[in-house]
Amino acid sequence: MQSFKLSLEEKKTILNEFFKKPKKILLRLYILAKLIDGEDHGYNIRKTILENTSQTWKPSNYLIYNELKHLERSQLVTSLIQEHGDLKLKKYKLTSLGREELYKLSVAIISVFDTASLGFDLTLPSAGEQIEKWLRGVDQLPREERTALLSKMHTAVEIFLQAIRLRLREKKS
Repeated sequence: MQSFKLSLEEKKTILNEFFKKPKKILLRLYILAKLIDGEDHGYNIRKTILENTSQTWKPSNYLIYNELKHLERSQLVTSLIQEHGDLKLKKYKLTSLGREELYKLSVAIISVFDTASLGFDLTLPSAGEQIEKWLRGVDQLPREERTALLSKMHTAVEIFLQAIRLRLREKKS
């Protein structure tokens, strides 16, 4: 994994944009995070957002595809057209620049929170119990679903840890 330093100016720029247009930045963050698992269509990205937010966040197809076009122009994603008979579908894939942008967005947004004051401590019994309960639920899933879910959780944890590492490096400098 490529390491880089997020400058104070970069962080300010990201956070200024985030606080001006939080839904746009969250959509960008969501799309980049979704594509870290592999290629996908804009339709599936929107469908996943609707499912994961119990339809409380309903970005339009226009917003999804407009953001995907922006990401492609910025070389954060690439696209590939697949033909299925008369139907042409566009699949998007994360680039190394897109992966770097995902980490930058994560670092900037996480930096807003003072995690110590929020009391993040995985040694607390309640946190351990919650994790155990979640894992027991995962163990009940069919093998393929369990593997996919744990793989996604692993990816999410890696993104979070990379963001924390970058934040620590910033504090040391």
